[in-house]
Parts: sequence; structure tokens; C-alpha cells
Amino acid sequence: MSQRKLSELAGLNPTQLGMVLARLDEGADIGHGTLEAIAKACGRSVAWLVSGEENPEGVRLRELPGWEGAVAQARARHELSDEAIAAVGAWRVPQPPQFLDGIFVAALARAWADAQRG
Repeated sequence: MSQRKLSELAGLNPTQLGMVLARLDEGADIGHGTLEAIAKACGRSVAWLVSGEENPEGVRLRELPGWEGAVAQARARHELSDEAIAAVGAWRVPQPPQFLDGIFVAALARAWADAQRG
């Protein structure tokens, strides 16, 4: 894809895109909104744009498809704190779990809560 085409898809002018890409190569801080627009135009994630790897640190559980449904299932069957759900959702995993359901979320949230109690 040409830089001109990418700039059109990202909603940036070609000069602006060139400057952003140069700054990105230098490791400079780029606004997240700009990075999201470029990544979307490339059909990739922001992580890929910045690091060249799709998920360099893994993916957060709360970012996985089905997370909200799994949390709803877990809450329907178990008394789980918002804090435990938030903590588990923030965990990064190198590979998405094969099954993401209420049982999985509840088990992790309960284990987290037990660990916090000592």
C-alpha cells in the first residue's frame, strides 16, 4: 500500500503521515488516536504498528471476544467483586484461552480474591 493511500485511509494528509511514521521510527510518543487510525487503515493493531508484533505482551483477558458474556455468566452464578473482575480482566495472557466462559472467569476471580486474603 502506498503512503498516499494509507494517509487517505487513516484520514491524514501524506505529509502528516510521513512525519508520524518518522517519529514512530525514532520511538517518539505519538497520540493514541493517530496510532489507532493508522493501525485501522493497515488492518492491524496498535501493538503491531508500534512493535511489529501483534501482541508483544499478550492480550488482556477483558479485550478478548466474549469477555463481557463470560463475566455476566460468572456473576449470575457466583458472588464476585468488581475489584476481582477488574483485576482478572487486566491480566495479560500470551495466548487466548481455548474456552472463555463464566466458569473460567469465576475460577480466576475467586483465586485472585483468595490470594488477596492471604
